[in-house]
Amino acid sequence: MYLWTEHASAYNQSLPGQEGNTAKHRQLIKVVLDKPPLNRSKKRWTSCENSLTPIWSQVLDATRMSDGVMVLIKKVKTSLHPFEVDITSHFSSDPLVSDSRNHCVPLYEVLDDPDDQNIKLMVMPFLREFGDPRFETIGEAVEFFRQVFEGLQFMHHNGVAHRDCMDLNIMMDLKPLYPNLFHPVAQNFNRDYKGQASHHTRTKRP
Repeated sequence: MYLWTEHASAYNQSLPGQEGNTAKHRQLIKVVLDKPPLNRSKKRWTSCENSLTPIWSQVLDATRMSDGVMVLIKKVKTSLHPFEVDITSHFSSDPLVSDSRNHCVPLYEVLDDPDDQNIKLMVMPFLREFGDPRFETIGEAVEFFRQVFEGLQFMHHNGVAHRDCMDLNIMMDLKPLYPNLFHPVAQNFNRDYKGQASHHTRTKRP
């Protein structure tokens, strides 16, 4: 959060031909400072959006200003993960990106930290855990595993071994199931945190 509030202008200017990305939590800081303390409100503090804590410290939700699409910004320390940006970029480039067997997360942009050359910010689609909502039919589960194995095989055929294929590293494209999106932190709520998020089934919207 601090990183984005300090360098938002530089990040936006680094995207030629685009309006850039605006981080929701950058705006949330101003809201918190401008509003009176929560104890002056009649709401329980737990029912206020200001009480939410991001799930992971290295990722931040944002809105792409050019089209309003919700994206994810992931901070990567290249000293710890020297190949992550290059591998992700490789599978997001032609001709691999257009291959139907490619189930890797697309990479929209890579931003540099103005103060630390060891930090890269990867702008990617905002995704959801693969098992939420739960599978309702055997066919839905079979199709999930088909895509997982197909994606792994595609990576292997292109010289990359995943080596960490576990539940936290398998995500789902949310758009077919959640056309109206959901809150990026409290994901059972809608995006404005004023009600439950509705969704379709995988069978109806595969």
